[in-house]
Amino acid sequence: MRWFKQILAFLSLSVIAIPALAETDHLKRSVVRVVTLAQTADGVVVVGHGTGFAVSPSDIVTNAHVVEDYLQLKAQGTPAALWVIPARGGKPLDASVKAFDRDGNDLAVVNIGEATIPRATLYGGSISGDLEAAALGYPGNVDRARSVGADGTVSPSAPEVRRAQITSVRDSGAPWNVDKGVLVHDLATAPGDSGGPISDLCGRVLGVNESGTKTGESGANFGFAITGADLRAFLDANGIQYASTMQPCLSDRQATERQVDAMFAATNAAMAKLRDAEAADKVAESIRRGKTILCALALLVVAALAAWRWRKDDLRGAAIFGTFAVAALAGIVIVQRSQTAAAAPNVLADTGDATCALDDQASRIVFDTDDNNRKTVISLLAGQCYGSGRKLFARNGDVLTNVNIDSADESVSVSSIDKASGRFEYRNYLLESEPFAAAKAALEKTPVQVCDASGKGGDPALAARRVSEVSALLPKTPTETIIWNCKPDSKNPPAKSRA
Repeated sequence: MRWFKQILAFLSLSVIAIPALAETDHLKRSVVRVVTLAQTADGVVVVGHGTGFAVSPSDIVTNAHVVEDYLQLKAQGTPAALWVIPARGGKPLDASVKAFDRDGNDLAVVNIGEATIPRATLYGGSISGDLEAAALGYPGNVDRARSVGADGTVSPSAPEVRRAQITSVRDSGAPWNVDKGVLVHDLATAPGDSGGPISDLCGRVLGVNESGTKTGESGANFGFAITGADLRAFLDANGIQYASTMQPCLSDRQATERQVDAMFAATNAAMAKLRDAEAADKVAESIRRGKTILCALALLVVAALAAWRWRKDDLRGAAIFGTFAVAALAGIVIVQRSQTAAAAPNVLADTGDATCALDDQASRIVFDTDDNNRKTVISLLAGQCYGSGRKLFARNGDVLTNVNIDSADESVSVSSIDKASGRFEYRNYLLESEPFAAAKAALEKTPVQVCDASGKGGDPALAARRVSEVSALLPKTPTETIIWNCKPDSKNPPAKSRA
């Protein structure tokens, strides 16, 4: 068993090669530039701009001082416009101020009418100092460095994403007895960053950037943000709906480490069963174990190469060797599990309901989840059919898989049910416009296969092709992964599910 632990130790090093900021890429879709324009004798001019982010499909949060010039121009009778510039392309969107608080928290909400932008998710749990974070925005100094003029300011572009470290958090009210909370981080914000989100490494919004200091003013670079608690209170007071989650951030690296731990535990359990087998099985297992150890030695070499590459700062090389090692390890575990499958019946039967509990330790939740999602019910019909919609899933052994598409969010979700282990997994992929269009076209070519009330009907080959063609277009890492552990429960009625 010692050799297996050594492999896992080396593999945990290879996981470090995953770039943390890539985990916040989906938040870029929600970030916009907010621009004030005015009509003057010289024509239309840009008066000022800042950053904002969508909290609902049509509501954008920004700083009050970002839109203050627009309100003053309108009050003076000067022709002015407030534009929202989406990061992902398209024409500028006319906006109006829906909520404004300059004296309190320097927050505002602008509305874009019938247009929509993918919303961000707010983190509703408690946070403390010494937390890794990311800041997104449109700093003016970057615009100047790129020689971006007025035309560039009103043209779509992706926001800048920078790593930050939260150093302290003080919420308004007790115990600090202040009217306004503050989130302090080590990134000096620039004009144009105002109103942008600061997020955790899962891309959930922790606060709203407001101002910063420069070296020489206070001896160090710091940024100040409005806390998530004050933001949510402002939105609640103005009747603005938003999405939030209390689930702590589980980064891709942490998720992989926990999956390795789970893999080790599963293999350890399988080996324990083998030790308790009959004498003939023990002899056969000894032969298999000898072969497995030879594979493991080769795997140990690969894992060591991954660690060496990582120490040399060759992240690409470490990722390649680490990925190969993880895949090989998974193969060994699959072989071990398949050899004991006959002795262990499936957790889930082909028919009946199952109650599923959320696995907090293995899930990486990015978007809002209500309490109902902590416990769900899945309903299995005969064969490969699932749920009240009687969808025909693709089948690979004991694993059933289905894909769904959401045009509003431009996302694809993959749901899988492992009858052997009772594991129900939901993976959600937020895509850019081109890959989403390709996935949508692939799904439209192969319609959803549906069973009848008895669980019969539908074309299994088409269901498998539907899953295969779309899966080939998806990124390697999902934006969100939610895992439930299920047990049979015939007493519960079928419930609505993500599958």
